[in-house]
Amino acid sequence: MEISPEQMLALTKAGQQTKMSPQEKEQLRKACNDFEALLTKQMLSTMRESTFETEGLFEKSYGEKLFQSMADQEMAERMATGGGIGFGDMLFQQLTKNS
Repeated sequence: MEISPEQMLALTKAGQQTKMSPQEKEQLRKACNDFEALLTKQMLSTMRESTFETEGLFEKSYGEKLFQSMADQEMAERMATGGGIGFGDMLFQQLTKNS
């Protein structure tokens, strides 16, 4: 879910509205999907924090919280690459509108 220097270059080029090569468009698509995954992960984490932490007699351990965070991240990445909520596609279309 990190944006690489190549993806940043593609984002910059998209912002300048110049012609983009197919490779740059692919990097831009990946950056848009990664950004959608980041937003989805944040949404999932916020939703999880809004619920009661204790479901039984004991609070969740640090290990359980860490595992849940990693599971949320993986779910967000899979959602973004599998069609997601559509934000990444809308962002890509907007950035490549004139290229």
